[in-house]
Amino acid sequence: MSAALTMARAGQGRHVMRQRGMISVVALMLLASVVTLTAIITLRVANTGVSDSLNQSSNVAALFLAESGLEYATQQLSSGAASCGAMPVTTQSVGRGSFTISTTAVTDYDGVTALSAGQCRIQVSGGVTNSDVTRTVQGIINYSGAGSGTIALDNSSSRARNNSRNFTFSHAVAAGGSNRLLVVGVVLDSAAGSSVTSVRYAGASLSRIGVQNYASAGIRVELWRLVAPAGGSNNVSVRLSRRTSVVAGAVSLTGVDQTSPVEASNFAFNTSKTPALSVTTLTDNAWVVDVLGAVRNSPSPSAGAGQTLACDERGIDRIEF
Repeated sequence: MSAALTMARAGQGRHVMRQRGMISVVALMLLASVVTLTAIITLRVANTGVSDSLNQSSNVAALFLAESGLEYATQQLSSGAASCGAMPVTTQSVGRGSFTISTTAVTDYDGVTALSAGQCRIQVSGGVTNSDVTRTVQGIINYSGAGSGTIALDNSSSRARNNSRNFTFSHAVAAGGSNRLLVVGVVLDSAAGSSVTSVRYAGASLSRIGVQNYASAGIRVELWRLVAPAGGSNNVSVRLSRRTSVVAGAVSLTGVDQTSPVEASNFAFNTSKTPALSVTTLTDNAWVVDVLGAVRNSPSPSAGAGQTLACDERGIDRIEF
């Protein structure tokens, strides 16, 4: 009986040793799993850190690109190589990416207050190549040019013609002038209901500023304008609705706001020898372009203080700038 008991105990002892071995194997497997999981987490954290570092670098690069665009736009406006709303190159590649310039806004940041002449609101977006990272900045640039007292008369020309429908005369615009504007006035015999259908310079269409028709005298005056006309000597082409007698004149100016070149206008007619007309300007140092249409034998007007008679052309009717 004692021997049997001893053997039973020995068998029990061997069973306990096998369980301890299994516990050790399980613990080792658990430790290996923890180590593997820790390594995966560490790699993910490292990758996130690298990604954040790259994004930070791209963010900084995009911001610098946008600020470079602002400097580029300022230089273009100040030199007269560009005008607000007419930047010759709006997208430029620099370094790691490019910037894109927009000059379409003509108001302050409130979207209501109009900018003064000589001011331009610029928006520039900088983007990094092969990346979706972009940064956008805005600024209002004060530049020397339009509205800053630099408007000057460039040239003038005029011509009269009878029984005409397609009327053409030559006008030269200074090729080196910046912020140019061409103004064309047309006086025609409106007794037959004639009017101007289009005015072009060097192939570019002018926009009508306004019209005044004095029916009882049979005189119609129209005023047209073109921003940034081509430099050099080119033809002013006036097309009428029907044949009639016509007198036309053109003046070109430099230093004019290219976004809002005409800020106010007014027209009137009367039979007085001292006709008067009022117009309210909005900007300091603005110029008034005064066009007079009259019957041929009307008294010759004289230029007042601060005024310049650019042209005086007589046909059946008469035009004076």
